[in-house]
Amino acid sequence: MRVLIVAPSDRGVRDHKLFWGYDYIRQIESVPAANPYPTYPLSLPLLGAMTKHHIPDAHVVLIDENVDQVPAEADFDVAAISATTFVAPRVYELAGLLKSHGVREVVVGGVHATHFLEEVQKCAWVDRIILGRADGGRTWFKVLDDIREGRRNRVYGGAVCGPSSFFTDCPPAFGLLKLDGYMYRNLQISRGCPYACTFCVDRCTPEAVKPREVVFREVEALRAAEGDNHRSLFFVDNLLDRSEPLLHAIMDILSNLPRASGADNRWTGQASWDVAGKEDFLTVAATSGARALLIGFESLSIKALRRIGKARRLPPSVETNIQLKAFCRQVISRVQSYGIEVVPSFMMGIPGDDSSPDDLIDFVEDTGVCTPHITIWTPLPGTPDFDGLRKGDGLLYMNPNGVPLYDWSKFDFSTPVCRDNASEVEANYWRVLQSVYERKKALRRVHRFVSMVERLPAIKRSPGEAVSSALLAMNFNDMAYSPGVRNKKPP
Repeated sequence: MRVLIVAPSDRGVRDHKLFWGYDYIRQIESVPAANPYPTYPLSLPLLGAMTKHHIPDAHVVLIDENVDQVPAEADFDVAAISATTFVAPRVYELAGLLKSHGVREVVVGGVHATHFLEEVQKCAWVDRIILGRADGGRTWFKVLDDIREGRRNRVYGGAVCGPSSFFTDCPPAFGLLKLDGYMYRNLQISRGCPYACTFCVDRCTPEAVKPREVVFREVEALRAAEGDNHRSLFFVDNLLDRSEPLLHAIMDILSNLPRASGADNRWTGQASWDVAGKEDFLTVAATSGARALLIGFESLSIKALRRIGKARRLPPSVETNIQLKAFCRQVISRVQSYGIEVVPSFMMGIPGDDSSPDDLIDFVEDTGVCTPHITIWTPLPGTPDFDGLRKGDGLLYMNPNGVPLYDWSKFDFSTPVCRDNASEVEANYWRVLQSVYERKKALRRVHRFVSMVERLPAIKRSPGEAVSSALLAMNFNDMAYSPGVRNKKPP
């Protein structure tokens, strides 16, 4: 069986050299590729490994359209496409293209298929649809068996998150990826999120941590696939600073990550603002190679946090916007005191947000965070925010007469999709981005972080490494190296 597994991109292979800090980071990281993408979707090597494990003689090809192109002659029995909402139009386009090239079966899964089945089912080129996680419960094996044996079944229910949702029989097939095309390496330790944020598709999902021996085996497989081309790790977990006993298991894994000769075990991950009070975790993170933690603050407005279900997690003493800013500063300062850069995430345009663009600009400068991750509030299918806006006809870009039902390419986190104040939100968004990523300001914040790290006696880092840590998130934030940051005029 010949199997093609595709992670689609709406833009094709991109020129990431547009990012003004690109050449400097590439020099520090010793990246040999001429134009590497930040990192790969973990679904590709995972499904590749599952396919080879289940059908050892299968010919498997992995394509990430951000760094490669689907073969012109698509001579495959099966094509599996992972659908996120933003690239859904490309998913349907690819399905039609692959069927026209003679691919026998097109399978679509992923978060968009899971939460918007009604739309995916209308695409005549999609033969089978996977809901939920294809790895948990061996759903992907069932799909492959049905295709080989000619059984017709269009919709498959994947496993929900939980201890059994990990595929642990063998590590992801990192060797099938073009690893030279990426700047960082994705891995996963845990799944799930206990929080009830109304904008998130992973809200209130069961938590689970992989067994330590499974994680170590995956790290070793990754390093073997890299050869001498070692890169820093990025843990895609929703958050690493979980509650006990899961936190202890994660700390144990981070403390004992296997190291290949000459390998770079520096890593970046995501955490909640509660991490500031978890001294043991921060100590382990710093000593195990943590470079940066992305923390979702979302807004400097109490009203906005209440709107998205996040204010309930604030300390009782935080009741005003002024107190919220002070709290966020304390979290950032605490994490940075361990030599770990904070990548604060903010969403503009949340209904009820009574903070101003200047509040956010001033906050970035006051805290000195090098790489704020700033997006526009974007309700996605599968979230209460999306359901509420759709019911009330509050969403833009509807296409009621065809597939897709909306112009999902606009759901890119940099385009307002809510009718209310769309023009104002977009203008403010670009004004903030252009201000905080103005070259002199950004470099001044980087220098400030580097100087702070060099004064920490327990942190042994070269200036170049500290700069690389400070700039890391710019490679994960499209807006940081988009030509729009420098050239787009606010509407």
